[in-house]
Formats: sequence, structure tokens, C-alpha cells
Amino acid sequence: MLLRLKRRSSQEVLKTTMIIRRSLYFLIFADIFGRIKSLPRGTKVARSLHELMNREGTSTNNTAKISNKYNLDFSKLLNSIPNDICDQERSLFMKSKSWQDYYHAAICLHRHKYNDFALEMFLSIYELEESANFHFLKVNIGIATLQRGDAYNAINHFLEYLRFMEPTETCTRQGRRANECAVAFNSLGCAYLSIFEYDKAYDALLKAEKISNINQDRYHIYSNLGAYYQGVSNTTAAAISYLSAFQAQLLAKKDKNIENIIAPLVRRAILVQKIPESVEAVFHMKKDFVQRIRAISSLASHGGAALSHHDDKTYALFGDPGNPSSLFFLEEEIYQLPVFQSSLTDWVQGIQTPHFHLHYYGFHDRPIQEMVADMYTKLCPTSLFEISPHLAQYSTPLLAKSQNVPIAHPSPINQNRDKFRIGFISCKFGIDEPHGLLLIDVVRRLPRNIFETVAFSHGVKSPSQEFVDVFSEGFYHVGHDENRMRTYLKAAELDCLVFGETQNEASVYFQGFQRYAPIQIAVMGSPVTSGNPSIDYFLSGDMLEHPFRTWFSGKRSQDEHYTEQVVLFEGQAISFPPSVENHPTVKVRNYIRSTNHYPPDSNIYMCFQSVFKIQPIFDSVLVKILHADEKGHIVLQASTQAKVDMTFQARISNAVRNHVCIHDEYGTDNCLLKVNKTMSRVHFHDRVPSMEVNHVYKHATVVLAPFPFDGSRTASNAIENGIPIVTLPTKYLRGRMTANFLTTLELHTADKDIFAEQCCIATSIPDYVAKAVRLARDVQYRQKVSLAIQQRSHRIWNDHQVAFEWARFLMRALGVNHIPQNQIAKSMSYSPAAWQQQELLDRQHLSQQMRWKLSRELRNIAERLT
Repeated sequence: MLLRLKRRSSQEVLKTTMIIRRSLYFLIFADIFGRIKSLPRGTKVARSLHELMNREGTSTNNTAKISNKYNLDFSKLLNSIPNDICDQERSLFMKSKSWQDYYHAAICLHRHKYNDFALEMFLSIYELEESANFHFLKVNIGIATLQRGDAYNAINHFLEYLRFMEPTETCTRQGRRANECAVAFNSLGCAYLSIFEYDKAYDALLKAEKISNINQDRYHIYSNLGAYYQGVSNTTAAAISYLSAFQAQLLAKKDKNIENIIAPLVRRAILVQKIPESVEAVFHMKKDFVQRIRAISSLASHGGAALSHHDDKTYALFGDPGNPSSLFFLEEEIYQLPVFQSSLTDWVQGIQTPHFHLHYYGFHDRPIQEMVADMYTKLCPTSLFEISPHLAQYSTPLLAKSQNVPIAHPSPINQNRDKFRIGFISCKFGIDEPHGLLLIDVVRRLPRNIFETVAFSHGVKSPSQEFVDVFSEGFYHVGHDENRMRTYLKAAELDCLVFGETQNEASVYFQGFQRYAPIQIAVMGSPVTSGNPSIDYFLSGDMLEHPFRTWFSGKRSQDEHYTEQVVLFEGQAISFPPSVENHPTVKVRNYIRSTNHYPPDSNIYMCFQSVFKIQPIFDSVLVKILHADEKGHIVLQASTQAKVDMTFQARISNAVRNHVCIHDEYGTDNCLLKVNKTMSRVHFHDRVPSMEVNHVYKHATVVLAPFPFDGSRTASNAIENGIPIVTLPTKYLRGRMTANFLTTLELHTADKDIFAEQCCIATSIPDYVAKAVRLARDVQYRQKVSLAIQQRSHRIWNDHQVAFEWARFLMRALGVNHIPQNQIAKSMSYSPAAWQQQELLDRQHLSQQMRWKLSRELRNIAERLT
């Protein structure tokens, strides 16, 4: 019996019905499951399928038209779908030909992570008249759309369903559609979280929690509530939510199926405070983090029997966040937990966000990174360590370690190719994201006669059309569809894969465990080691690393920061394109107007960074500047959540109180008066787009680079505007980017009286405060520094040496020895400038070593005196 369609003429009905029967049904359920391989590529069915496989996810930002130039062999994708996938659902449909069985098959495909196929099927069912009363289909479409990275359209689908259902009173706990409504509200909350609409997400998730009756649904709801609380820096509530999600999982899976049960417990384990309360809290958080990771590893290997109620790691993981001296679960419940080895099968959806904020604390992170990677090695099945088919006889070190598989040497680079294929992967290829801006000039300048380049993008970020166009073989955006990304990366048959970052999103973090290319590289989008042996190299620079890296060998090898082989580029090693001038938006104009309320002779100390980059150790710098300069005003950038700002302001206020009040004054009116007077000179202003921050910096007297984690893009913005910036470089890459730029400028070549080490690069906190205050109060001196910065600022923009260093390294790593370096330089039109000659670079490095020695000696003297 033919299915009828809505509101169509008889001819349209016949035509569309034939398409559904001959193309859609046969295509999805015959060809996808193997028969397509026997059809000629030119048949209509085969062409339709290849068009479906080649259809790229579109961005919500229409300014970037995603290209589809890269001719991947998508027939390989079909072979990756096992013949037994959804076999029962397929058989039922082939017998009944009913849209209901068609729908169940789509659900099955979606459950097996074939999101694109499932979405096409949901959309085709939606067109059928017989499904007109099946409103939940809008939720299915919304979920699949969200996974493609289109959060805004997904939200519209969820809202359309809820607008129809809520007035019918079926969306109540006792309503007959309660569970469906709970799924819809939870999915709506998840979509809002993905675009950082936290208030709307919270309202939707509370409604979902209120009406949900099923533990499996409550698991998802509590997990998303945990993500919400984590986003607004309420770590206690986030921990309770994740523990509640774990409890709901245990209740939902009484059939002993432990698959993915542990995911919310892992999220609790890797949870850290976005806005730490104090320096002491930072150290306490690190200690607890390590204990929780150890507890998860014990659960993975031995189950709950390995955890003692006297053990610190048991309380660190299972302790009640509201009452740390007691456990959230009964002891017997903990001891009865099963062995969770290889049980985390959906690592991206289960984990979602890695331990990203831990790295802002400034610790030596290599041991922690290795510990976390080892934990996932135990928790995840061997499919986490998948090897691309073109890499024959290769086994990852992590897989070999966990499964006793012998490690084979990587398959040799394909020397028969005319060109080497370099892939770039990131979740931060956005218009204003530094991760993409650091790469655009590099990719543009790589010799096209040697390299072909292709990019793969996760998440919701949309790049500029200029960025898309620099990749010779195309740009592919997959939204949140991890399975689709894995399929593309395997089909690309890469010679080298570059990770723009490894720590921001689970989608990219876990891709790092796979082996898609013989050479896999991490760059400084996440300026810490990955801890993952499947990443071979970390690209950095001489001026970006510790001046005495040779210390980290022999007996001091445990102090080495990286698990990867570090590659040190000469020169500044990173370079941005100059900013594009644009008209200020309302937020920027509001800021400019607000500066008129400051006294005319005010000194504006600006630290316009994300609030989580400003650690408690930096609070004392802000307070001491305000104390040393009574005309000083501190300008900070607010977050997008008022609750986060309140937490941060309370911490600053407490630092002010500790500085201006004598201990016996705490709580008195006199102390409160001093605190309020000082805090009146601390200002929070709304976030502005990165592309427009220059309009804000133009009103700064001095820019303050925070530590232990400074910034590269914000430093370049200050330099672009000729604003003096003060920094205190640490011994790790994440705290040396600003000093790197200032060293490159060589201000003394513009003004013999101005040296970056004297005006801007501090050696201690008192030195930092003294330099910042002098620049603000000594107008003539500041003007000289500003002029020198302006005269040398061109050095940091589109530095051709950076692209040359990339090409030189890639040639060595890929084993291309027959092309001389001078020929590479010629093909890239690169000739080092006078200030980039090797002799001067060596002199800069030697100067850094001497300053490091001096600062160490001064600290040793101070320690002996105290």
C-alpha cells in the first residue's frame, strides 16, 4: 500500500511516493547495509547516497560558506558500517513497510552514532501524512540537528514541540507524555548550554527534572545540570549533580549492564573550580583532583572493593560536597561497585568537557596529564585507540600498554604521493578565536607544490571565509558528530595531523587517542602537554620555553613539561594577522562612555581577560597597584554569567580586605569603609567580541598581563595599540607568550633608553607592581615606551619566519631530505629580516638565560634573609 502525503496534487503525490519507495527506502535499508557496493557509481541510488555522504553540516554563521572541494573516497565510509547494525529493525521494516518501523530503524542508527542517516530518515518521516500526529518527531529532529552543531535550529525544533504539548497539560509528572516532555526540556537545556545561554538552560533543565519519572532520563538531566553549575562556577552543586547522575545510572541499569554508568562519576572526578576562592584553595583542589583520578583508576581495575572508607581518595570522589566529612553513598554501595574497565563506550557524550580549567592554576601538569590519560586507557574499550586503515601494522603506545599489544613502527610516509597531506583539527576555528588566527598565515604560506591541506572542525564555531579558503583541499565541519569526524579523518589518509588544541572539548581530546596519521602534532592552542603518547610532537619556540631546557634531562627528567617531543622554532614562533578595523558595537560604545565617569587624571590599569585566567595569586598584584597609585583604576572584563562575576568580585574584595585592614579591624565599620573605597576603583565591563577589543584598549593607560597564565592575542592587541603591557613570565609556555612578543620587539632599537626588561618584563611581584605604577604615573616615560612599541609592532604581525619554521619542521618530520632549505625559503618568498638573523636570536636567548639566573639568585637571597 502506497503512503499518502499531505497537501500535494495527485501528480506530486505519485512522484514523491515513487521517490520514497524506490530511493529513500531502498537507499537507506538496502544500500547502506551493504548492497551499494555492488551498484555502479553512476546509478541514481548510488549518486544520491554519495550526495548524502558529501553533504556537509552548514554553519549558523552564513558569512562562511563551507567548501566541499576535498574529493574523499566516501565508498570507504559505507564499508565502516557493519552488516549487523540494526539488522532486526531493518528486517521488521522490510516486512511491514510501515513508517513506525522506519522510525525505529532511524532511532537505532542514531543510537549507533550514524547521525546523518538518522536525520535524513527523521525528516522524511516528518513529510508523511501518517506521521502528522507524532509530534515527538520534532524532538528527534532537534537532537540530530544539535549533534550537527546547529544549536539554534535545534532549539526551534524543541520549542515547536513544547509549544504544542504544554497547553495540553500532558507535560506534567502525571501526564501521559511526561517522559517525552522531560526529554524535550532536557534536550532544550542542552542546546542552550552549547551556546552559553545559561539562564535559559537552567529553566529548561529544572522543568525536565520536575516532570521526569525515569531514572535513565534523570541521569541525562542531572548530568546537564552539573554542566550548568560547572559553567556558572558553582562547583559544589555541580559535584552533587554528577553524583546524583551516577546514582540514577545505577538505578536505571539493574540488569548488570555497566556501559557508560561511570561517565558522570568521571565528570565529578575531573571537576575543578573555574574561579578558585584563594591560593590555598588552588592547592587543595589539585590534591583532591589527583585523589579522585586515582579512585576512578582503582574502580576501573578492581571495582569498589579496592576502595577503603579510610582512604582519602574515597572521600575525594564519593564525599558529600556539602559535608566533606561524610560520604554521598553508603559504604556498602561503594564496595559493591563493579569493575568498570572498558565500560566507557561513549566518551565524548559522557565526558563532554575535559579538565580544561586545571591548567590555569599554573602547576607542573605533565604527571596529572599522564594520570588522566592512563585513567581513560583503563575506562575505554580498544575502539578508543582506533588506527586508520592506511596505517598498516601500527599500534599506539597506549593500546600496547593496556592490552599487551606489541608496538610496531609507524608505516612509512607515502613517498609515492606527489604531495603530502596535512590535516588540521580543532573545535576553535572561529572568526575571532586565536586557535585559527595562529594558523591562517602558516597554512596560506606552506608550499602548495609540496603540501596539500585540509581542515576538520568540531562544535558550533564558524570561521571566516578567508580562513576556509586557505585550505587547498577543503574545510569540513561536523558539529558534535564524533562518528562523522572519525570517518572523515580515516578517509583522508593523512600524512600528518595537527591538533589546534587538545584540552578544550572532549570531541578533540579523545580524537587524540586515535592514530589517523604517522605524525600527530599538538600546537599551543592548549599550551600544555596532552599527556597522550599518540601525540608525537609539541610545537613551541626558543623564546616561549624555559631558558634552560637542558636542565630537564638525566636526574631532572621528571621536571620535563611534555610527554611529546618538543620542537623549538626559532624567533617568536607564533604570529597573528593584524586586526581588521570595524565600527564599535553598543557594548564598546557603552564602555567608552563609562570612562567619562572616571576622574580626568585617572590611570586605567586594564586586564581585559576572561575572569578564569585571573588566578588568586594575581589578586595581590591588583590590590598593591591600587594601594601604590591612589589615582589608579582597575578595569576587568566581566563574564557572561552574573554568578561567576559575583564569585570573582567577592574574592577580589577579600584580597582588598586582607591588605587594607588590620586583623582586629575585620568586620568593623572602619574596615568596611576602607574596602568599599578601594573596591570603588575596581570596574567590571561587559565582554566585547575579540575583533573589537582594540576599541577598548585605546582607553587603557597600562595593560596588565596576568600570571601564571597570560595571553597571546590580548598581548598582541595591546602592542597593536601601542599600549605598554607588563608581564611576569613563568617557567611554563602558558605564562611566557607576552614576554615573547616584547622580546621580539627589541624596543631599544627604536629608543636606546627603552628596554623591555626595564619597562615591561618583571622578575617578581614587587617588580611587576613597580613597573606598572611607573608606566602609569610617569607620563613622559610612558609616552617613550608607547612610541617604541608602535615603531616596532609590525614585527609580530604575519611573521613569515613562523611559516618557514613550520615548513622546515614538516619536511624533516616527513623525511623529505632532497629539497634544500634555501629552495623552500625561495618557494615561500621568505628572506629573514635583519632582526631575525641567527646571531641576534642567539643573543636574545642568552639574555633570557642571564636574566633567569639573576632572578633565581635574587630569590635565593630573599629566602635566606627571611
